Amino acid sequence: MTVAQIVERQRESYARIRNAVGEAVWREERLTTGGAMERVSRVVFFALEGDDSVTLIQAWNEVPPLPSRSAPLNWREVLAAALVVSDTVYMIGLPEGGTSPTVMALPYNPAVHENNPLVAFHPRILGDERVRLSMLNAATGDMARPPRVTEFTANGYALMRIEFSNPAHPRDLVYYIVNPARGYLTEEIGVIKNGRQRVRTQIVVGHTKDGTWVPARRHRQEFDQNGRLVLRETWYYWSLAVNEGIPRRALTFDVFHLPPDVAILRPGRPAPPADRATTPPSPSTP
Repeated sequence: MTVAQIVERQRESYARIRNAVGEAVWREERLTTGGAMERVSRVVFFALEGDDSVTLIQAWNEVPPLPSRSAPLNWREVLAAALVVSDTVYMIGLPEGGTSPTVMALPYNPAVHENNPLVAFHPRILGDERVRLSMLNAATGDMARPPRVTEFTANGYALMRIEFSNPAHPRDLVYYIVNPARGYLTEEIGVIKNGRQRVRTQIVVGHTKDGTWVPARRHRQEFDQNGRLVLRETWYYWSLAVNEGIPRRALTFDVFHLPPDVAILRPGRPAPPADRATTPPSPSTP
């Protein structure tokens, strides 16, 4: 099997997600100059249907309950908020020095917005790196050595290992481990530089009530050139429902409890009169 065929099987698996709603915990622990691991935790509320989505990210101290999403939101604790409707992204947040949120409407740009958890969270984000397997596959024509796909067995599963290497740098390697029995989704990603493991990402793949395979948990470790752990990132779901429908008006501004007179701003154009943002306006709205 080729890398292109594996990428297509993964695409088919994710295409089974017609709609989803849930809350994901996103924790980062980073080594500081003083040698301590500094922890930052967030909760990502998301809802999606087709290409439309809502994403709300709030700071959290990891003490239950989760941050409240009731009105009014504490916008000083909101780290990111976005509504994607058709080909428009509405970014919502407090302006510097402001006390009330504003909405900025931007054209959807795949290079900036796709696979960006701050804009449009999707379960597939847990299953890959920012430079995705599909992107590596698209670049194989420019690689000095084509990727190598091998099969092996571990813990009773027949798995596939994809290796990207460069003969000019024989001690460097990027590898993916894929499980064909679980939607061809990735279970491990590694980056080796100069013979040392620099990144190791482990992914637990589970299935939803309707049998859709999804990345359920992600644990990523990043090491410096001396093998010292410098970053640890963990994602897991607090709740997740796939293909069970989403709440009414879940993909509207109602999620954010915005003031009734909030203005929708567009780059390069003067601020319009206050525009009630209770439902997504048409992209053609001035």
